[in-house]
Amino acid sequence: MQVFGLPCQVIRNGRVASRLIGAKTPDIAATMRRDALARWRRARSAGLDAEEAAQAVGVPRATLYRWENN
Repeated sequence: MQVFGLPCQVIRNGRVASRLIGAKTPDIAATMRRDALARWRRARSAGLDAEEAAQAVGVPRATLYRWENN
């Protein structure tokens, strides 16, 4: 159902949000983990140590190591 009078981007974003809500939660969580690990590895390869890279990603260092070993 489309509500008239709303900007197109609001309607478009609503469609995307409804797809995410309908998605399975483990898939979203796994995607977020993979993304965080990829950003952490890129930060490490750029010369940051593990703790600085974890702070840049916004995830605790121990959690990133645990995700990497799984």
